[in-house]
Amino acid sequence: FASEQTLEKFRFLGRSLTEEDFKVVMRNVAKTKHHSLDMPLEFFISRSNSLIPADNPTGSNENDLDHGFSILMEELDRAAFTVRASQESFLVLDDSASRDVLPYWCFIQVRKPTGSIIVRVHHPHGDVAAEEQAETTQQLVRNICNRTNQLLLLDSLYKTKNASNLLICEEEEPTEDNEEVNLTPTYSCPVQHKTAIPLHRRCAPTQAILALETTILQNFIISNRRGIFVYKDE
Repeated sequence: FASEQTLEKFRFLGRSLTEEDFKVVMRNVAKTKHHSLDMPLEFFISRSNSLIPADNPTGSNENDLDHGFSILMEELDRAAFTVRASQESFLVLDDSASRDVLPYWCFIQVRKPTGSIIVRVHHPHGDVAAEEQAETTQQLVRNICNRTNQLLLLDSLYKTKNASNLLICEEEEPTEDNEEVNLTPTYSCPVQHKTAIPLHRRCAPTQAILALETTILQNFIISNRRGIFVYKDE
């Protein structure tokens, strides 16, 4: 009961909580009845061209997994709904909450030794409300994890000039009905911009494309995807 009282008192500090306050709060959340979810992590590893469970570091992929954790932490720091609570934990904020009072306690903890993320929620309205908030937060975390792997895939694409099927599918052969099958890769990025560049009527399209590919775009060609190029804005 003392832990519940402590949490209730600190809720009214709102977003002005200090690092020491967070230590007290997280310690007391662990002592109270709360809802928790354990989410295993996996990161894209360029050298194996696949997703690797984050709880399985070996000599060959340990540095790559460390890089994945680093990108994940940066994305959680950058997220609009989080505030850093400790070296490995973040407080989840509710957009509808005032700056003076927090409606519940929800923490995301990145556990590098176990290769997972733990979501913990203590809600003053009880277990059902805590479970609902944990599931909502779980989806937010999934989105951040997807974004992290997108960034890892794009970085690999830029450095190796080789596309993974997780990011860009191979061109499908037409079916018997002469229809192309379009598959959406797991970590495909949304289209940000499209433009059409008109050609002079005397310019043959195939010759124009070949000229571009062998001159201006030569350094940006993706080796295993026809007609796709990569450029990174520094």
